[in-house]
Amino acid sequence: MMRGFWLLTLLLAASHAERLFIGDQVIRINVESEEQIKLLQALETREELELDFWLSPVSMELPVDIRVPSSSLSSVSEILSANNIAYSILINDLQERLDEEKFEMMENHIKERSGKSFNFGAYHRLETIYSWMDTLVSEYSTLVTKLEIGRSYENRPMYVLKFSKGGNKPAIWIDTGIHSREWVSQATGVWTANKVTSWSQRLN
Repeated sequence: MMRGFWLLTLLLAASHAERLFIGDQVIRINVESEEQIKLLQALETREELELDFWLSPVSMELPVDIRVPSSSLSSVSEILSANNIAYSILINDLQERLDEEKFEMMENHIKERSGKSFNFGAYHRLETIYSWMDTLVSEYSTLVTKLEIGRSYENRPMYVLKFSKGGNKPAIWIDTGIHSREWVSQATGVWTANKVTSWSQRLN
């Protein structure tokens, strides 16, 4: 799940900046000591290596995932080997994986545009999610309300879905898409909203 989140984040960045990640690898290190954590933290500050730590070195209980540019593969391998730090390769060529993800996203977009049902197992563009929210409100008008609660830093509208049948019962608040690099939370929020409406129908 986490790997998919970072892949989609990079896919978005690549589409806007036209950056390619040909030959870049994503490696995983299972940290075995505090010394290794300190060494990896020092490695993270080496700007010339242009490393992108997907999971930072903070604990021996958590793995460390790093995107290594093709130009730094040899140097990073030598540094890790010299310090007896083992690693595994999660993604051998990041650009190939991004191309696959992009193709899947395009397929999902085409299916939705053709009128087929919303795919809750896929990531979606923001405008697609907003359109789905409008559809949900129209289908469950007695239960769901779409509200604009403000504007983002870029002056974009921020919407919430309110599920209520009236009364003064305690409310549950679910945040999604708060951080610019989030992808999984939006998908989770959409899935949850769909479940709330479907479950409400069963309870009636």
